[in-house]
Amino acid sequence: MSSEGGDGLGQLRVPTLREFRKYLKQHGFVRLPKRGKGDHEVWQNPDTGKQLTVDGLNSKRPGVGLFKAMLRQAGLDEEDFR
Repeated sequence: MSSEGGDGLGQLRVPTLREFRKYLKQHGFVRLPKRGKGDHEVWQNPDTGKQLTVDGLNSKRPGVGLFKAMLRQAGLDEEDFR
C-alpha cells in the first residue's frame, strides 16, 4: 500500500500550547491585547487578517479536533505537525 493519496492519514503531533504560540509567531501572528478577565488569548496575522483564540495554559495540549480547528482558523497547514 502506498502512503500517498488524499486520505489525510498520518499521525498528527499535537504540540503544547507554548510550542504552538512559538509556531504562530514564526508564521507572522501577534498576540492582541487582553480583553477581559479570561485566560484565553487572541492572535492575529496582520498580513492575512486571520484570527484565532488560544487557551492561556502553556503546558496543556489541546485535543486533536480543537487543534485542527485552530489551524483551520489560522489558515495554517497541519502537514507541519505530521
